[in-house]
Amino acid sequence: MLETIRDNILSNAYRRLEILHLGRAEDWIVFEDEPKYLEVENLKYGRLDSDYKIFSWIPEKIYQFKNRKIDYNDFDGIIYNLPVFSEIENYSNAYNHRDKRSFSYMRTKLNDGLISKTNVLLDDSSDLDFFAPIFLGDFQLAAKK
Repeated sequence: MLETIRDNILSNAYRRLEILHLGRAEDWIVFEDEPKYLEVENLKYGRLDSDYKIFSWIPEKIYQFKNRKIDYNDFDGIIYNLPVFSEIENYSNAYNHRDKRSFSYMRTKLNDGLISKTNVLLDDSSDLDFFAPIFLGDFQLAAKK
């Protein structure tokens, strides 16, 4: 599944009907380099109380990594019901991307980077000048709403 997503992002841009975005249409994805996989062994829990100076979507249903409890209620942010999946009615027959859509949503918080009271996941192998927190959404748990 990850290879299919990666291939569609990189090589099937001509089939894309709109700008690639996460959640809201104004949250564009811009690649400065080829997308890479995060290696699980490079993920670690970062320091408590930090200002990462980067906005992050924090899912209500957080995947609990390495048996560490991360509580959604410990984070500040504006609450959104973020669309995570959509289906276009009768698309496989008509290929009409403007037809009726049905959405699945995940409750999230949009955090401005200031995090306190909890450790967050970081990618220790990142070659960026900063560390961005990583929040793993539990899509299976969210779908059971």
